[in-house]
Amino acid sequence: SGRGHDYYLSGLANLGETFSFNTVFDRGYPHYKRPYMLNAATADGYENFKKFTDWKIKNGDFHMEEFLVGKKDQILLRKKPKAYPEFHTRNICANGIVWTGEEGKNIDFFADWPKGKYISENALSLGFTIDYGPFRYFTGGDVSGNVPDRNNKDKQLEGAVGKAAGIVDVCKSNHHSFKDAMRPEFTKEVQANVYITNVWDRWHLQDNTMINMTDPSLYQGERLVFPTWVSSKRMEEYKDKSWQKYLKPAQGHVVLRVFDRGREYKIFHLVADDESMKVKAVFGPFRAKNSND
Repeated sequence: SGRGHDYYLSGLANLGETFSFNTVFDRGYPHYKRPYMLNAATADGYENFKKFTDWKIKNGDFHMEEFLVGKKDQILLRKKPKAYPEFHTRNICANGIVWTGEEGKNIDFFADWPKGKYISENALSLGFTIDYGPFRYFTGGDVSGNVPDRNNKDKQLEGAVGKAAGIVDVCKSNHHSFKDAMRPEFTKEVQANVYITNVWDRWHLQDNTMINMTDPSLYQGERLVFPTWVSSKRMEEYKDKSWQKYLKPAQGHVVLRVFDRGREYKIFHLVADDESMKVKAVFGPFRAKNSND
C-alpha cells in the first residue's frame, strides 16, 4: 500500500491520512479486553484499525492513551495552558463506564454483561465536557439510551451520562439525534440552550428527539437546534411540527466560537460545497449561563 501496512482508508485510518494529530484517546487501548474482547471476529474493522494505529505509533506519527473516565484534564490545551486557567475538561464516559460526579467514583454499566454477548460500540462511546470560564460544552459521540440489561430493562446509561455532565450551554447531540438517543432523562440534565447535530442520513432528524430537545416542560430557557444537514423530504414530512421554530439547518458546516473568556458564544453556518469556508449565517452572541457580568 506504500503506507507500511496493508490497511485501507476507512474510519480513523482515512482521517489519519488527511489530518495530523499527536494523540489518540481510545476507549479500549491498549488491551481491548473490556467489556468484551475485541478481535477480527467480534468487531468489524478492528483488524484494519490495529494495522493503522500500530503503523502510526511505530512511525512516530502519534501516541495513544486509554481514555480514563472521571479524570480531569486528560485532554489539555496545547498552547499557553497557563494563560487560560479557566479552561479544563472532564472525562464523563467510555466503555459503558460513567462518572458519578464524585472524584474517583464511576459506574460500570456492563459489569454483569453476559460473556461473549455483543455490545454496540455506540454505548461505549467517549464523552467529555469542556469548561471555559462560565461556558460549558458536552460531547458524547454516539452514546445512546437503547442499552438493555439481562432482563431487557433499560439501564438508563444515557441519563447517567447527562447527570454526570451537568448543565451545559451547548451540547453535541448524542448519536446524531437518532430516535434511540437524546431521551428526556438526558436532556433534562444537560439543559442545553444550543444543540449541534452531525447529520449524514435523512433519518437523523427525528420527531421524538426534537421534542426532547425543545420541550419546555423538561427545562426552562431558550434553545436552538443546529443540524449540519436536513433532507428536503424530511423537512416536508415535519413541516407542521411545533418544534420547527427551534430548528436551524445549516446545509453545511456548523461552527461554534466561544469568546470573552467564555462569557459569550456564537454559532456560524459555513458553506460545504467547496473549501472556501464562506460564512452563510451567524447566530448570537449568546451569553453563557454562568456568566454574571
